[in-house]
Amino acid sequence: MLKTILFLVKAGLTIGILLWLSEQEGRVNIDWLGYTINVHVGLFLAGLLIVILAAIFIYRVIRMFVDFPSSYRYYSKLRAKKLGYRSLTLGLTAVAAGDAKAAVKHAQKARNLLPEDRGLPLLLEAQAARLDGREDDAQTNFAGLLENKDTSFLGVRGLLQSALDRGDRDGAIELARHALKLYPKQPWILRTAYDLEISMQLWQNAEETLKRAVKAGAITKERSMSDRIAMALAIALEAEQENLHEVAAAEYRRAMRLDGSAAHSVLLASEYYIRQGQDKKAKALIEKAWKKNPHAAMVDLWGRLMPEDVKRDALERLKWFEKLLVYNGSIARAQLAAGKAAMDAALWGEARKFFDTAEAIRPSKELYKALADLEMKSNGNEDISRSWLEKAADVAAERIWICRETGRIYSEWKPIAQPHGSFNTIEWGHPIGEAATDAETILLTHSASISADIDDTLIEASKRD
Repeated sequence: MLKTILFLVKAGLTIGILLWLSEQEGRVNIDWLGYTINVHVGLFLAGLLIVILAAIFIYRVIRMFVDFPSSYRYYSKLRAKKLGYRSLTLGLTAVAAGDAKAAVKHAQKARNLLPEDRGLPLLLEAQAARLDGREDDAQTNFAGLLENKDTSFLGVRGLLQSALDRGDRDGAIELARHALKLYPKQPWILRTAYDLEISMQLWQNAEETLKRAVKAGAITKERSMSDRIAMALAIALEAEQENLHEVAAAEYRRAMRLDGSAAHSVLLASEYYIRQGQDKKAKALIEKAWKKNPHAAMVDLWGRLMPEDVKRDALERLKWFEKLLVYNGSIARAQLAAGKAAMDAALWGEARKFFDTAEAIRPSKELYKALADLEMKSNGNEDISRSWLEKAADVAAERIWICRETGRIYSEWKPIAQPHGSFNTIEWGHPIGEAATDAETILLTHSASISADIDDTLIEASKRD
């Protein structure tokens, strides 16, 4: 519709001009080569216009023939570029689909059609070569991308992935740091650099990268806090192994400052103080943490802190565990420990109360076995004792330290889960499947070792008497 209106406007203007010229008065005399031409001014102007238009037409025809070779080359380039980008699209699609043969085919086409483009065609060649199993060719092409400022990041990323795939952590960390110089706020690079520094135990570098990652939104503040605590504990354990006790103590204190109620911080710091013969410090840490955030794993450590004179007296042992219950009685294992101490003191009623409270909080195999033992010692009723043991067989496995990535179980928390080396992945939880049986074995062995320590103390005391 718009084109029609424009045509009518142009036609109207042309007719109007012609009519205007025809109405003009006057004539034009032309003397040239002995000839005199006398024409109406309107006819003269019209003829002049026709001559000009004809000249323009002839000029364009001549120009078209002159420019034909360059125009043909330009058109050929446009057509090649169009086909090249089509091959790029098909090639990248083939890479995404995992079709190595098609990817290689389209990569070659794209390179032939776009010989001057050192960006996407080179990337496609690299990806196709990697898909085809030609890792050396892939690395060469990725290195070629580094020559172009616009594609250097793609080159670094490709080389970085290659280094990670072949386990070259030293090469990977250098590439990650180079990538960070190009794109200092890119989340993927920050996370990769951080994970590499952690795996190589470059703790100081990792802490700096972690701060940048949190600012860039690549890592949450919650994970950042957890990882900072784990790093402090990892540094402390390493320093302790190297007898750098000032460093170890400082790092344990740093972990406690970050979160003084975190169970793993309290446990490892308390273990350190016990190894250093500073039981009072360990006891103070557990008491403080228990009031705010009690944890079942602290109960066994509390038992280890029991003074020798307390170990020799069943009633004193009961009072020792009751201290925890006064601060906070919400942990089943603390109720169970108090119940066992009451049972050693032949306080059957008190022991049953503790066990009943523990059952209400969280039933466990160890609890039902203790109830079976209580029934035999207090009443000698084998049937009731057997029913408790049957319950023990049906109850879910006790919670324990377990790696959330592999399901592997551990007797204590560690910053690095061995043998696979994952960082800060050990957490308190329920094991599943076969691991549940292993977890029960670890728990029973761990509890038995603590009971054995107390029993050995009692035997030695009786010999002295």
